[in-house]
Amino acid sequence: MRVLQVILPIYFSLCNVSNVISEDVDTIDLSEISTYKKSSSGSSKGSKASKSGSSKGTKAPSGGSAKSSKSSKSTKAPEVTVTGTQTASDSPKSGKGTKAPEVTATATQTATQTISDAPTSAPTALCIGSNFFATFDAPKQSPDDKGIKGSMKGTYLDGNKVDIKLSINFGQRTFNKVKLNEGDLLDWSINTSWENPDTFGWNNKCRPGRTGKHHDRSVACSSLSEFNEDGTCTRPNGRQVKAIDYNCKSKKADNTCERGDLTGKLGPLVVTSTVNGFPKVTFKGVDKFFLKRKDAEEAEEINEPYSIVISKDGENFICAQFILTCDN
Repeated sequence: MRVLQVILPIYFSLCNVSNVISEDVDTIDLSEISTYKKSSSGSSKGSKASKSGSSKGTKAPSGGSAKSSKSSKSTKAPEVTVTGTQTASDSPKSGKGTKAPEVTATATQTATQTISDAPTSAPTALCIGSNFFATFDAPKQSPDDKGIKGSMKGTYLDGNKVDIKLSINFGQRTFNKVKLNEGDLLDWSINTSWENPDTFGWNNKCRPGRTGKHHDRSVACSSLSEFNEDGTCTRPNGRQVKAIDYNCKSKKADNTCERGDLTGKLGPLVVTSTVNGFPKVTFKGVDKFFLKRKDAEEAEEINEPYSIVISKDGENFICAQFILTCDN
């Protein structure tokens, strides 16, 4: 009997400890252990995806120009640090009571965004054109005035030869230093610059500081040549020619004329009158030694256009930007 009194308390104590251990084990959610393992695996995969996506996103497009390749550097993906996140494919299925982390597939999203931000097309092709135009205009001097209406249009027939149509009705417009009368002869030319905010100009807007001098690719050297310095021009071979010796002959234009000297090659513009008595000029013809098409194309590409300038007795009074229409 005394033995039982000693053994029974020990027995009941052991039973209580067993019950406590059992209860503690029952409270452990095994899915958390599983989730922890998957979370560690997902973090590793997410970091790898980030590196892969960033690398693809910054690749320059094939066949691009140097500028295109340089600009693609700005699409570099930001660095992403994935700490214990769980990718969408690794998230536990619903019904287990374990909520998936809110931030998922961060590296994958960054990679996708980086790829979409990269340049997707090659640079636009260089200007290739055959048609050109210039528009002549000026503000009305009073609301009821009949204003200027004029244009020059043309088409390149080859690299040097063009077909030209010009028509300008001066209306009631007057000019500061020029008065137009029927029978007047006007000079016209292709000049080297256009430094006006609009595509047309008048009076002081047509001065050499805004429109340049005669385009003279062959260095024929008139007094208005772009290469004239103190009455002399220097050709690429080092030979010097004097402006005083300039003598443009329309039938030998390629050997004697400036490309920009339209008066010398095609003759001056003759002022006539409209049925309403307003002064006008017209021209229709072919110039075989015009501004080279490749020079006109380059001017459009670099946004440094030529101009068409009309003058009387050496005074520029109306002008317009030469515009080549790019076909591509």
